[in-house]
Amino acid sequence: EGPVDIEHRMMVQRATQTAIWAMPAVGMVDFKKATIRDLGGTINDVAYLTRPFDSRHGFLTANDVTAYAWGTLSSADGPIVLEVPPASEKVSYFGTIVNAWDQPIEDVGPPGRDGGKGGKYLLLPPGYDGEVPEGYFSYRTDTYEYGFAFRPRLYGGGTDADAAEYAKKIRVYLLEDAADPPPTRHLDATESDYDSLPYYDHTFFQDINDVVQSNPVRPQDKVMISLLKSLGVEKGK
Repeated sequence: EGPVDIEHRMMVQRATQTAIWAMPAVGMVDFKKATIRDLGGTINDVAYLTRPFDSRHGFLTANDVTAYAWGTLSSADGPIVLEVPPASEKVSYFGTIVNAWDQPIEDVGPPGRDGGKGGKYLLLPPGYDGEVPEGYFSYRTDTYEYGFAFRPRLYGGGTDADAAEYAKKIRVYLLEDAADPPPTRHLDATESDYDSLPYYDHTFFQDINDVVQSNPVRPQDKVMISLLKSLGVEKGK
């Protein structure tokens, strides 16, 4: 055997440890990238299905019996509102709003904060010091990006088509536009080769870079952020 390349071994260890650490956030980033790449959408759009997922879709932890609605949000331009519709006679939602690390912020729908009456969930960006208006469910958050995946619950003869129409009632807009919100874009992903799965190749580190660049470095992230610098992933570069 030749001499041991200690530097290479260190890089492998750092790459391995940072990849394990970043798994939850990379999973969230790939929802955003798939919406942009496969649906022609962007942040703050709402994707939905007219029937459950099938083999053309790659989607972490989803079941194949539910016509989901989901999306990626950002408060980088200011507080963002996610408006969840009230339960109807045929459809209601079961699901959670999460931060960029897939950590729960709030549950929605009948088992969630709005109790099935619908509500306006207001996500305040890190360090926000402006006014917090009344009439919202407000949350101070520690990332700029967020995600949601809502499962429709059907009853009273409700169908997947009803769930798709219900998804179109979800609204997303900046708080500054709340007096007259622009229309939310709703993207039908049913027939698209939508693939939001992470891949364990060089794209995984591109995804980690996306996380680092798009969100604040929290105190609990600093050790791993330091390791990433030696791998070429650095905030602001």
